[in-house]
Amino acid sequence: MVAAKLPSSSSCTTSHLNALRSSQRSTFDEILKKVDRNCSFKEALRCIELAVKEGDDDTFQWMSWLRHLPQQGNADNRIDFCNILEALEELHEAFSSDPEQFLADCTGFKSTFCRCVVYEDACENFETLHQMYRTTRNQYMRGMLALHGAHVN
Repeated sequence: MVAAKLPSSSSCTTSHLNALRSSQRSTFDEILKKVDRNCSFKEALRCIELAVKEGDDDTFQWMSWLRHLPQQGNADNRIDFCNILEALEELHEAFSSDPEQFLADCTGFKSTFCRCVVYEDACENFETLHQMYRTTRNQYMRGMLALHGAHVN
């Protein structure tokens, strides 16, 4: 939704652009309301507990892409997303000591996030990520073309 590019003002009327922006903002707000209402940390923690107990992290492998994101702070506090089970075990230890407080903290964070996130910031961050993706894609494409050219010659 944030990725939807609004057409240039020369191809659309101002009222049409305003209607598109309003629709996107409404959809963004509705998604945040659903996240706030429907996301259950209790259920997520049950899944983590089961994965740790069974030593099976297969259901969490979708998170492995997070290893590509930069992490701030010292190396000891970084999460190794190549070893999801270890990260889940650490998380399980953290919430096992005081599960009610942990749930309250997570719920408070979610609630604050949903109240404070700003559509314009999301658009700006998406644009930055999109530009980074384009740059990387172009570098990859040029590299593959160069490799292909090296094999043809």
